[in-house]
Amino acid sequence: MHSEKKIIWVSGGYRVHCEFFPCPSPRGTVLMVNGAFATITSLHHTIKYLIEQFNVVAFDLPFAGESRVLNPKAAVLEKDKEVAILLDLINIYEPDFAISMSWGGVALLLSLSQRPSSIKRAVLGSFAPEVNPLMRNYLEQSLRFLAADNHEGAAALFNQTLGRYLPRLFQRFNERYLLQFGTHAIDQILFHIRHVLSMDLSKYQNVVTEIDLPLMFVNGERDQFTPADSITHLQLPRAEIRREIVPEAGHFLDMEGKVPWRHMRSLLINYLLEGANVTPEYT
Repeated sequence: MHSEKKIIWVSGGYRVHCEFFPCPSPRGTVLMVNGAFATITSLHHTIKYLIEQFNVVAFDLPFAGESRVLNPKAAVLEKDKEVAILLDLINIYEPDFAISMSWGGVALLLSLSQRPSSIKRAVLGSFAPEVNPLMRNYLEQSLRFLAADNHEGAAALFNQTLGRYLPRLFQRFNERYLLQFGTHAIDQILFHIRHVLSMDLSKYQNVVTEIDLPLMFVNGERDQFTPADSITHLQLPRAEIRREIVPEAGHFLDMEGKVPWRHMRSLLINYLLEGANVTPEYT
C-alpha cells in the first residue's frame, strides 16, 4: 500500500511517525488509534479495506514502531500525554472518523470527551471499560515475566492468551517484535500494565459522559479478555451507542481469519458510510 510518511512534533516534545494512506475517491478520513504497543504495521489488515472508501491516517506512539528511534530518551508516556498527542493529530488531519483497537479505546474516549469538531462518529474495537479476572491474570503474569527480563516467557504467554486465535504467522511476528524491545520500551510496557491494573473506571466515567456522538463497540465472539457484555458497565448517556459481535473472532478481530475479516470489513465500512451520509453497500 502506498502511504505518505511524515514525522510530526506533538505535545510533550515527542516526535511521532505518521502515515497517510490515500483513497482515490474518499468519503472522508479515518484516524486509526493503536492499542497498547501495536504499530501501523499491525493495522495494515484493516487499512487495506478502509482505503476502498476512505483516506486513512495511522501513527506509531513515541515508544513503538517507527517512532521509537525518534524518541530514544523520552520519559514514560502517561495517559494524559497520550490523549494530548491524539488531540494534536486530530487537529492536524481533521479526520471525520476514528477507529481504536483494544486499550487505544481509553485514549480515544478521553479525546472524544473534549468534542473535537471534525469527528462525526467513532468505532472502538476489542475494548472493555474494566479489567475482568482473565485479563487481570494475564497482565499480572506479563508483569512478572517482563520485570524478570523474560521476554520469551511474555511472548509465549501473549500467544496463549490474547493472541490464541491469531494465525501462526502473526504470532511469530509478535514474538520477534517483543524480543527486540530495549530497556526504555520495557519500562513503558511495565508502566502501561501497572496503569491498566490500577485503572479506576469511575475516574474516566465522569469525563466520558460528555461524549455526544455515535459510537460503535465491536468485540469478538470468542474474546474472553475484553468481552462484549462488559460495555454495559460504561455509562454514555449522551452518545448514540451501537454494539456488534464479530463471529469466530477473539481479541484481534479481523486478523484472525476470513470470516471475521469479512464481517469487520462490512461492519466498519457501512457504519462509516452512514456517517458520511452515503447508503451502505457492503454485505
